[in-house]
Amino acid sequence: MHASILVPAIALVIAASAADAKPFAYVTNAASHNVSVIDTAGNIVIATVALGTPTEPRDVAITPNGAFAYVANIDTFGGKTVSVIDTDSNTVTATVPVGDRPSGVAITPDGAFAYVTNSSLVSSSVSVIETASNTVTATVTAGIGIGPNDIAITPNGAFAYVTNQISGTVSVIDISSNMVTTTVFVGGQANGVAITPDGAFAYVSHVDTSTGSGTVSVIDTASNSVATTIAIGMFPAGVAITPNGAFAYVTNSGQANVSVIDTASNTVTTTVAVGNDPRDVAITPDGAFAYVTNTTESENVSVIDIASNTVTATVAVGALPVAVAITPDLAPDPGVLLQQLHDDVTGVGPGTSLADKIRLAQAYFAANDVPATCAVLSDFLDQVRAQSGKKLTAHRAADFTSQASAIIDAIGCVE
Repeated sequence: MHASILVPAIALVIAASAADAKPFAYVTNAASHNVSVIDTAGNIVIATVALGTPTEPRDVAITPNGAFAYVANIDTFGGKTVSVIDTDSNTVTATVPVGDRPSGVAITPDGAFAYVTNSSLVSSSVSVIETASNTVTATVTAGIGIGPNDIAITPNGAFAYVTNQISGTVSVIDISSNMVTTTVFVGGQANGVAITPDGAFAYVSHVDTSTGSGTVSVIDTASNSVATTIAIGMFPAGVAITPNGAFAYVTNSGQANVSVIDTASNTVTTTVAVGNDPRDVAITPDGAFAYVTNTTESENVSVIDIASNTVTATVAVGALPVAVAITPDLAPDPGVLLQQLHDDVTGVGPGTSLADKIRLAQAYFAANDVPATCAVLSDFLDQVRAQSGKKLTAHRAADFTSQASAIIDAIGCVE
């Protein structure tokens, strides 16, 4: 989250295909007034979305279906808006007026609402945008601290956690009522926030403004109390948690590095050097890479291999990159598709041979033996074609062929 400051008649092999398309990283460039779109497969910028010269984009969030990116903008001429980018065409399709100095954005798990923090010190609030109409349907003011900055929503969509920079607190909004129900004191300047995938904990970065030293407070969301604190680097900002919940990545904007926290022990296990002034971090849906915006001087994005915690790529983007968000992986789960096909073929066709083949494919897939999985699916397709119009009706053969082909695409097998 932003904080300001992935042989038979038909031979199958493993290769890149459209089904293997990796997610895209959307990076806001405050001084370029645009958003860079990075193809994470090749780590190249494939599009730049212009937002208009007066606009200084800050945070960005992607809808759960990957269709839209919501970008919070501070307009140098006094405007205060959220730009809605269609991720298919990478064009702005709507602009939504919100409160003063919009900073953070988060979207509910059902995609129905976007919550935007308005960080003005005199009119601190959170705007609630209905994504179907792209209009503000509620504004939360009571209970919001001074300088709301970042925001994260629990996986069950019940609560939003808002960091208040000047107050040094976290406001907890009940999404059903859009009312603040709890305020958690963390101290210092509260910056970034991210919530674990199980919803049990919120990780909040904050700064001792007198020394610049950084801390992460771990809030137990059941009791909304601070369970522990973790010392990290200087001027920490963005926070992101791996999809398996095992690690939290925190950018230290004052030290050009990223702290990696083991969430089981709540200790820093390593520190990764990146570019200058790292502000935000986002993690790919497969948990393989972390993307870090380096805001001043470097003006690029560092790509961290999470397995080794080393920077494996650096991507040049626009001027003053601030925030980053990554589209979800919407590819179907091959394991689920295999089980569905197994259920459908059981008791159908010549004996048990079709079901036996899919059962074997499931075993190979579970063992991560992709080539063997692809070979078995190829045998299956050959047998289905041979039995079409005989022991299998043409309609059923077509259905099985379609299902097996979808699995082949999902795994990445191509002719």
